[in-house]
Amino acid sequence: MPAMQKLAEGARRQLGEAQRGAMLAGSWTPDWRRKVEWLEGQRCPKTPEAAEQAAKCDDALERLAWLRQRGYALGPGAVKEAAVRGDMAALAYLLAEGAPADDDAAAEAAGKGHLAALKALRAAGRPVDALWAAMGAALEGHLPVLVWLVEESGLELRLHYAIFARAVQCGSIELLEWLRARGCPWEPQVEPEAEAEAGATLGSALEYAARGGHEPSIEWLAERGCPVPADGMPYRRAALNGDFATLRCLRRLGVPWGPPGALFRRCMAEGVRPEALRWLVA
Repeated sequence: MPAMQKLAEGARRQLGEAQRGAMLAGSWTPDWRRKVEWLEGQRCPKTPEAAEQAAKCDDALERLAWLRQRGYALGPGAVKEAAVRGDMAALAYLLAEGAPADDDAAAEAAGKGHLAALKALRAAGRPVDALWAAMGAALEGHLPVLVWLVEESGLELRLHYAIFARAVQCGSIELLEWLRARGCPWEPQVEPEAEAEAGATLGSALEYAARGGHEPSIEWLAERGCPVPADGMPYRRAALNGDFATLRCLRRLGVPWGPPGALFRRCMAEGVRPEALRWLVA
């Protein structure tokens, strides 16, 4: 038992040292190098987390090169941080050094609108999940990223409803029109792949628009004949947000309330605020 306790304590101490080394590599103090060198003297392991923290800094390229010269490993975390920041100098260095990447780097770069980073990842042969990236870009309204993914990337992306469902939340009419002009569905389809990516069964476009609280998008959908759900779920989304402007918009457009009492009971069970509950029965 004492031997096992000693082994466990050593593992905990090593993990703590690794975490400290990683944090110091991303320290904002001018003497960050000296601190990292001191930890090296204490035999702190040279883990990829150090490069990940360094990639978050404004001088990421300088720090990454310094760490690399000292034998630090480069992992997917560093690539993701550089891509998320749109730091092309740091990202180019990491890719040239052979740093691995996972789908998160491309997806988060797309969500931030960093098209150059997305292109660099693709050109370097790193994984790009086109659907996941497109959903992130649509949610944040980055049309140029979507154009590239659909028309130029060579990834053969099919326009799933999951992309449209995210686009209606961002409030970009231009994006909605672009998607519809290219045949993107605006109501749920039988899309196991898209639903698996989304992490849940997909609701109606009006429901997602109500979640986003962008009245022009809701009106745009209604004016163009987007299928209107009969279950009252758009009201639920707005009520959960306490968004009375959207609630009034839905009522003005004649969106159905669903079966008598069902919407109110569900909203009450989900903790909708009393003032929104009162509005529903007014």
